Amino acid sequence: MVLFRDGVDQTAVKNDIIAMQTDVTSIQVDTTTLITDVASVQTDTTAIMSDVATLQADATSLTADVALVQTDATSLIAGVAAVQADVETVESHHHNQTHWFGISGDQSGNNWALENGLAPFSANSGNDDFGTEIKVFGPDDTPVLAGMTQFDPRRIMFNTLQATTAYVVQFVWGSGTFAASLDLGNQMTATMVLKSTATGAGRGGSEEMESLRVPAGNKVWARVKNVTNGSTVTFFVGMHEYVE
Repeated sequence: MVLFRDGVDQTAVKNDIIAMQTDVTSIQVDTTTLITDVASVQTDTTAIMSDVATLQADATSLTADVALVQTDATSLIAGVAAVQADVETVESHHHNQTHWFGISGDQSGNNWALENGLAPFSANSGNDDFGTEIKVFGPDDTPVLAGMTQFDPRRIMFNTLQATTAYVVQFVWGSGTFAASLDLGNQMTATMVLKSTATGAGRGGSEEMESLRVPAGNKVWARVKNVTNGSTVTFFVGMHEYVE
């Protein structure tokens, strides 16, 4: 055993120094490993953050897609409701009670038509033009049934046709005068008719008319056009009423 002057064992000190160097080396290795691990964690954290950002972007895109689907669904529901309303409109138009009217015996008031009346309306044509309008429905003629809010002329049955040439019968509606209603473009419908024979009155049955609905309480007029001035047409009118 070799001793220093103060009696310290030189071999033990040397061994302690070697052990310390080994420990330092181990610590350096551990530190390097730790640095590597930290770098790996940082890399993983960056990847996780990137994944989170991707998920957030996907969630935002999904939210936008859901909003679009909701918008489309709302539009589809509205479309279905509109189709259903149209179907109900057609249904109520074709499966409805028809009220037939002739002319009232006194048109001086607000009742111009008589339900189930046997006296026809009578109108004269102009000279290859429409003649003077006649009263068909007055403001008190509708509604016929309580609770009905709209109506339209649905059918027309020609009683007599003076000329053998074609006629146009036009209906106009409004709350004011005929002239004002015509200026507003309130033409409900027009129908054409021709004598079935030179001596026959008409077609022998009622003609269907496609007409728009108008609020109950409005007036309705009719006028006739023919190439012959003053040619007379007589007819009855069938009307439909609607709740809305």
